[in-house]
Amino acid sequence: MEVMAPIDGWTAVVRGALMKFLGEISPLATKVLVESRVARKHYGFICQTKYEREIHDRRKGYV
Repeated sequence: MEVMAPIDGWTAVVRGALMKFLGEISPLATKVLVESRVARKHYGFICQTKYEREIHDRRKGYV
């Protein structure tokens, strides 16, 4: 898996906080265009599976 990250990515939180603060003082000074807030891809895993009596140990079940 290739991870792509900008060189200045570690400062993103600080820059975002600064832009929010400056936007409250002068809304015209911080005009930022956001192209998308949706992740292009997501890699996740199942944390919980449906209980099946034939497969799963009854003692390890929970409600």
